[in-house]
Amino acid sequence: VDMKRVQASAAVHGRIYSQIVGTTGDSCPSIWFFFENNRYIVNCGEGFQRFCNQHQLKLARAQNIFLTDLSWESVGGLPGTLLTLADTSGIAGTKIHGPRHTTHFVQACRHFINRPKFQLSIKDFLGTPTAAPGSPSNIQNSSNSNISGVQTDTTSTGSSNKSGEAKALNRPQESFKDSNLTVFPIVIQRGDEPKFSDDYLAMTANASHSTLIKSPSSPNRVNGTLENIIESTRVPLEKEGNKQDVQEENSERECFHNPRNYTQPPSFFAQHKSTSICCYAFHTPSMRGKFDVQKAKQLGIPPGSAYSALTRGESVVNSKGETILPSQVISPEIPGSVVLVIKCPSEEYLDSLTDQNKWQSYINGIYSNCVATIYHITPPKVLDNPQYKEWLQNFQPQANHIAINERSSNRTAFQSAASHHAALNKIDEDMFSPLYENTEIPAPISVDGINVMQGELKDISWIRPSGEYQRFDWNSEEILYKEREKKIFIAEPPKVPALQELTKWDDTEVTFLGTASAIPGKYRNVSGIHLSTENGKYGILMDAGEGTLGQMKRVFGAQFEKTIKALKFIFITHMHADHHLGLNRIIQFRHNLLRDDAHEPLHIIGPLAIEKWLSEYNTLIDLSYQFTLVSDSTEVNELLRSMNLKFEPVEVIHCPYSYGFVFKHHKGWKIVYSGDTRPCSDLIKAGYGADLLIHEATLEDGMESEAKKKRHCTVGEAISV
Repeated sequence: VDMKRVQASAAVHGRIYSQIVGTTGDSCPSIWFFFENNRYIVNCGEGFQRFCNQHQLKLARAQNIFLTDLSWESVGGLPGTLLTLADTSGIAGTKIHGPRHTTHFVQACRHFINRPKFQLSIKDFLGTPTAAPGSPSNIQNSSNSNISGVQTDTTSTGSSNKSGEAKALNRPQESFKDSNLTVFPIVIQRGDEPKFSDDYLAMTANASHSTLIKSPSSPNRVNGTLENIIESTRVPLEKEGNKQDVQEENSERECFHNPRNYTQPPSFFAQHKSTSICCYAFHTPSMRGKFDVQKAKQLGIPPGSAYSALTRGESVVNSKGETILPSQVISPEIPGSVVLVIKCPSEEYLDSLTDQNKWQSYINGIYSNCVATIYHITPPKVLDNPQYKEWLQNFQPQANHIAINERSSNRTAFQSAASHHAALNKIDEDMFSPLYENTEIPAPISVDGINVMQGELKDISWIRPSGEYQRFDWNSEEILYKEREKKIFIAEPPKVPALQELTKWDDTEVTFLGTASAIPGKYRNVSGIHLSTENGKYGILMDAGEGTLGQMKRVFGAQFEKTIKALKFIFITHMHADHHLGLNRIIQFRHNLLRDDAHEPLHIIGPLAIEKWLSEYNTLIDLSYQFTLVSDSTEVNELLRSMNLKFEPVEVIHCPYSYGFVFKHHKGWKIVYSGDTRPCSDLIKAGYGADLLIHEATLEDGMESEAKKKRHCTVGEAISV
């Protein structure tokens, strides 16, 4: 299957489909809906925009993003995607639909999303609080807030004139509708989640502290520029004690993420985590039947106005005086299809998920025969649960059941990078060891007679024409390693002294996980450098851009989990998104891996804005970490004592609170990592005599003026350091 041909054919013939664009390897579970004039995204995990770049999926066409939940698995790629959309779509609006606190998640991203004029619309689905279904919540309006909330209930619509119809059809409240799709949210909650009172709903809305534009057609949607959405959260904070003074702060006013300008959301969020999950029902419209011209001629109907009347549903009279009904010349209407996206991350959600009232429309109601595909973003343990299996039996047999979880094969999503790496492997097999990959597709699982197929990257479920599930035709050896078949003639490869040849490096290894700038590319991921000491006993990450965990899976292979367990510290150079958006996924994965063992939390070392960002996200989703300010070198060195390391942070010339790092080991070796910077005399002085210098070189020679403007280095400038 060639994706260009698939998309071109679908556009020409009016076909529509859903496609898996993320599983659990390099990326996270995500689904892409293709229509001729628009695209729709379900979940936006790490690696999403890199996948789109690799496979030529047009992000600018996707103005609607539906989030099942606020776990990093589902939202880790959203900040980077919003930045890309802001840059490619200008001021065009992007709509985000998600569970309770989605607005607060976007607000928390203010520390590193600097696109204040980008138009954004956010809609939170509030689940099933104790207020009467469909009634406005008791939302207080203040001078700083213009927000209104309406609950999204699963059995009635928000308007009184439609409530009877909705109850009769037993369908959820409509959340979104355009010419392509009508989307209904079906909110499930954890078994131990408390019922929300009106007071809490009021607090939830007021906590935004945002100047928002109320949408009269959808009161629980907020619209406006990013600046409007987050501007009123600005309050003075104590200065970090950085050398940069107020004058520089004024000159750097455009740095939207400046931590001194913001505070955290109210602490009550710590008692009300974002545990609600939105499952979705995507409805495509019915297709009008085709007009049979030959049949019309046989019935004596002359072409022209009579044809038009029939297509409008009106009866006409033929030349014989006979009344001709539209049904005599127009084939029956083709009903639309339904695609269900179900996320059930743990057995704690099963009671809420299997509530028959939530799904009656799709089990034995008016849509039961329209369900074409059901995506199960569900771990194997839950999928194998008897309660889940029994619930599946309720759906009609025509539906395709697709599971997206860790059983999916671990094939790489980034063929360009894999091919490039394979070519490098032919030059130096030790330096560029083969990347880990498992391409075996598991057999379908039989759940009491229902075949649940394992979803794989780029698999397509056709919606129109409906019913066909199409495996993407991966020829792994040809696609991923085509460079191996090319003869690379190198008379005598240059001999570069390897670190392991030096005695003081004999138990130390440096691995480059990502060296790209700004956004992930086809060939390189964004910043991430892994330092392993004492033969893997200790591990440090210097920066952790989006997708770093996926890179570690590929590079370390069978040693991946051992490497994660040994990871003790993550040092972040500065607050730009491409240097830290992989943090949360690593923190969560490491915590889950060590959950049953006594362990210390992961130590995060970085500027103040990193702490603010992590603490705000932690009010929504639990993270296990310990933060230390990077400028507090005394405290950091005390933490590093057990690793026989000494650390020196150096302020460099980039955005406010940007640092380079100098590491010294008791064996005598010295590593310098610049982060992003212009040539910096302080870093040169602190790093003098280094055994290894890792220095940024973002721009080519000849682009010095742009390098100065963006505070980066050219290749020549980096070499001169």
